[in-house]
Amino acid sequence: MLLQGYITVKIDSKISQETNVITPFKIPFRSPRNGIFYFALILKGVYKLSPLSKLLKYCLILSITLLVTLFQLQLYSLFKHKMHKLYLKLVALLFLTLASCQQQGKQHKIVAENTTNASTKQIVDSMSIDLLALQQEGKLKNTHLVTVQDDPVYHSIKRYQAVALSKLLSSYTAIKTIDPKNYQIVFECEDGYKPMMPLQKIMDSKAYVAVSDIDAPKGQLWSEIIKDGHEMKAAPFYLIYEAVPANETDYKWPYNLVKIQLVNNSLNIALIAPKDDPKAQAGFDLFDKNCVTCHAINKIGGTMGPELNYPKSVTEYWKKDQLKKFIQHPASFRNDVKMPTLTNITPRDIDQIFYYLEYMSYHKI
Repeated sequence: MLLQGYITVKIDSKISQETNVITPFKIPFRSPRNGIFYFALILKGVYKLSPLSKLLKYCLILSITLLVTLFQLQLYSLFKHKMHKLYLKLVALLFLTLASCQQQGKQHKIVAENTTNASTKQIVDSMSIDLLALQQEGKLKNTHLVTVQDDPVYHSIKRYQAVALSKLLSSYTAIKTIDPKNYQIVFECEDGYKPMMPLQKIMDSKAYVAVSDIDAPKGQLWSEIIKDGHEMKAAPFYLIYEAVPANETDYKWPYNLVKIQLVNNSLNIALIAPKDDPKAQAGFDLFDKNCVTCHAINKIGGTMGPELNYPKSVTEYWKKDQLKKFIQHPASFRNDVKMPTLTNITPRDIDQIFYYLEYMSYHKI
């Protein structure tokens, strides 16, 4: 429905030749030929669209100001036909701008919803935890004191500020939707150390991710670690336990920890386990317990030490007696070697590990 009535505007250019005075000029407000009519409709429609951007509002104000200025500059009566076309173009441009803004608003809303859904899905369905990312997001601040009576890394009673591993797994992985008996938990460290454990075993224990060392020297988050004469880095995180003896080697205590992964057995450890040889299985059990944290077989395992089977097996370029001696005492072969002396294995254990390595040399990827 068109608005009725007139609006009176003084236009200096409309001067009576007889009286030489300014004559009021009536503009029919209902006439669609007048620019002010279009802008009235625009303003009415604009404020029904929400939310409007500041930029769009400024454009409208500028356009209306331009219209009023053109009236004041006495150009309307002289160039009304040209201005009519200009108004129509301006109106069309503004309506296109409005439509574009509304479309962009919808797209931004869709993108925001998709981002939110993706973030939620990542939290619910993820099989890994990036500890550094959680720390940067402030999600590892809710810690409590955990005392380790016999810390196997520091060889003393230690106190830490820590977060329960079970809480992290339930909050940031899909552990509630899987059977822990079918999965391994893999701990990734900055230096390539990559120990793994049966997920069920660690869920049955009181495991924690330590974020700081309460007993560290003043001004430091962590005490230094000395291992085989080397200074090791504990930060940024360290996996600890309550009520687990230091000599229980089935439990891993990785420091310098950055990521945690849950991996299905069929995609991980089962791929490097012997299928039809009990003697090789015995060697695999020892390798899994003592070696896979640093060394990979067929690209499965740690990266701190060299891959032992692909593309060439270590048994193909080392002599058997020399390799066995190296495993028993690596420092007697190499200066400043990173590989520790494995004091908990016997010569018979080394024979079984070597047999497993030979077996795997015929089962490469």
